[in-house]
Amino acid sequence: MVSRSDDAAPSAQRVGIAIGLPLILLSLASGCMDILSYRQLGEVFTSAMTGNAALLGLEIGRGNLPATSRNLAALAGFLLGLAAGAALLRHARTRSGWSWLITSTLALEEALLVGFVVLWHHGSGPSSDRLLYGLITLSAMAMGIQSTIAHRIGVPGITTTYFTGTLTSIAMGLLGHRPSQEARARPGVRWPMLAFLVYVVGAALAGALETHPPAALVALPVPVVPLLPAVAVAAVLLFALIHLLVRHDTA
Repeated sequence: MVSRSDDAAPSAQRVGIAIGLPLILLSLASGCMDILSYRQLGEVFTSAMTGNAALLGLEIGRGNLPATSRNLAALAGFLLGLAAGAALLRHARTRSGWSWLITSTLALEEALLVGFVVLWHHGSGPSSDRLLYGLITLSAMAMGIQSTIAHRIGVPGITTTYFTGTLTSIAMGLLGHRPSQEARARPGVRWPMLAFLVYVVGAALAGALETHPPAALVALPVPVVPLLPAVAVAAVLLFALIHLLVRHDTA
């Protein structure tokens, strides 16, 4: 039987490297994906749905139906990812932030991101109208699943896919506000601040590599920028597997 404390959000004392670092890497993946999708997939966001909803409203107001359909595809893909992640994680229970069920759900996200890279590389990429919507949907589904994983790990103030709430948590933490029991469980401002900064770093990295790619990366047989989110999530998956195996050996 799992006690109530097992299912609660990690406190400041419990949020360590095993929980914080993977969330930071997932934020990096999200930052890369948002820039990639905006620049290469028809000015949509497949991770930040608040921004995508704003763009959807803008294109509806302009009467730009093709752009509206791309925004709707991103929204639909994200909702599918949320539904899939929520269904897979509805029975997840963990004390440390990781479990085999959460890790297997993360593996599904990685599979979608690998499929995204394969479709980009072996198809005609975003230049093909036929494949564009597949790329949008795959990346949005992956980010939707990622959002449920971060929510299930349960560090308040760190979502990895949208950061308005994270900035609010940082500001409230810096000002010393703790008005509720949930707020008292927040892990200070260090991890939320790092998550936000690394999201920006991921966006900057994707933008820099797209605008000024080093010659060595251009020569690679796979597209580098579309690969970045998959690499970041693969690192989290490896980290989670090692953590679970070590915990099992020492149990």
